[in-house]
Amino acid sequence: FLVERSRVDVYRGSELIHSRYYDAGNQQIDTSGFPDGAYDVALKITSHSGTQSEQTQFFVRSGMMPPKDEPQYYIEAGTIVDTNDTGVPEFLDEVWLRAGGSHRLRDNLSIDNEMLYAGRKGLLQSGAFVLQENWHLYTGAMLSSNADLGFSIRGGFHFGTVSATLDYRQVDVRNPSASSRSTDGASHSLNHQAFDILPTSYKQGTASLAFPLWKGRFFLRGRLNQRAQYEEKSIGFSYWAPLFAFGNVTGNLSIDGNFARGQSWVQAGVQIRWQRARESVVFNPRGRFSDNETQGQNFDMLANGRWNGASQLPLVGAVDRSVSLDHDQARSRFGVRMIPRDNPMSDVEVGMQRSDARSDVYYAMNNRFSLVSAGGNTTLGDGGNSAGAVVINVLGDISAKFEVLVDDRVVGYVWAGTPNVISLRPYESYAVKIRPVGAKLVGFDERVQTITLYPGNVETLDFVVRELTVLVGQAVYPDGRAVARQRFQNVEGYGSTDAQGWFQVEISHREPLLLGAAEGPQCQLALPPLQVEQGLAVVDSLVCEPIQAQP
Repeated sequence: FLVERSRVDVYRGSELIHSRYYDAGNQQIDTSGFPDGAYDVALKITSHSGTQSEQTQFFVRSGMMPPKDEPQYYIEAGTIVDTNDTGVPEFLDEVWLRAGGSHRLRDNLSIDNEMLYAGRKGLLQSGAFVLQENWHLYTGAMLSSNADLGFSIRGGFHFGTVSATLDYRQVDVRNPSASSRSTDGASHSLNHQAFDILPTSYKQGTASLAFPLWKGRFFLRGRLNQRAQYEEKSIGFSYWAPLFAFGNVTGNLSIDGNFARGQSWVQAGVQIRWQRARESVVFNPRGRFSDNETQGQNFDMLANGRWNGASQLPLVGAVDRSVSLDHDQARSRFGVRMIPRDNPMSDVEVGMQRSDARSDVYYAMNNRFSLVSAGGNTTLGDGGNSAGAVVINVLGDISAKFEVLVDDRVVGYVWAGTPNVISLRPYESYAVKIRPVGAKLVGFDERVQTITLYPGNVETLDFVVRELTVLVGQAVYPDGRAVARQRFQNVEGYGSTDAQGWFQVEISHREPLLLGAAEGPQCQLALPPLQVEQGLAVVDSLVCEPIQAQP
């Protein structure tokens, strides 16, 4: 509950995970962007009047749990299709049905149950999921109508810089399916395993462990896959650590390996990276030793590198360009690529490729775009082929680039004044917002706009933006006294003067600045011509002239 309009900052430890202005009254904090996990959050509330308060609350978020007090249920049904033969798929006399639900019992505990019927066999599954601050665990069990048994366990923990994960499942089938059966005397046969829920027993699992070592981090992983006559067991590792850093040049060490029956390998290399504002170079030479049952022992030199650069070209606009080199034991490849950023024409690539068998020069050009019409306006789209789309209009007299986020995922970019089309699946609802890209100080529409799309439906969303200037100065009365502790009425966000009249505010206009209470500002500051450098303007003392009362 907020007594007045306030800014709410949410911290997980020292990490700021949310910041937004909320109006007075009961408000719900938008937690859609919070990271998964179980942890304490600190809410730091700054009101418009300048008072501050703080609250601490335990927070739980996981894709494996339904929302609190909102159980989730589902049901699906269909029929089995024989896809073994070429041509039109054949519908079989086999019903498929799946239903279940999940319920959160406590903040960090949930259960789920599921029933599945297919291939004339049914099964029941149940599981429980626990989420704590440093660990999580899921356990489940299964029983089929043929008395087949199964269980699964998934979990993970992290303490400080050490973390581990485990995912293991096992199914014991009492009566494995026959290898095949005839269907209506037809010439073809259907493999029963194609639609049997549990055709055979199996064991499957992965485990990993990660911990710091020297300057870097070491990862250890194991894998098991066992069913019928097939068995795979392997142990792998990887290590990464920084080696050096000189100005814009950095070097990193990487060592990887994998050991399995019949085939093992170890490789080591150095990644060298040079980077500046619009350009970067990465080169990664590696040596690889392999031991294979059929090919014996081999040592190969591998390398890959890439140069990336961005520039403005006439008629095309912003363009990303890259030069790549790849070499391994099978082939060598060199390519040049050009990708326009703000043009629906996609990318163009030219290169050469050489292997032991032959050498080739290849050319590739990829042009994909869509034509979208909405509200009497037609524009080129992003090349998507979905039956729904949204047109983003960023309105404002400013040259700035923005990323478009749909459900907190970046799906495209748009320049102010240029419409952009984002293709989306129909029969879904989406939360759409924009966020500025780059160092330019921009005031933008922070609203999250919700849309629902249907086949052939195009929604148009408008976002208003403006360029901001950080203004630093001092406010004084005509007699030279400081205008102390007064709030600005027409600046971006919240701004006020201190005890000596100094202030730092963000403005998007050049109109006089109003100081004082909202119901009757005391005075106004007329702005002189501003000298703006990198979004910052510093002015001398400004006289706050009294506002004449209206007759």
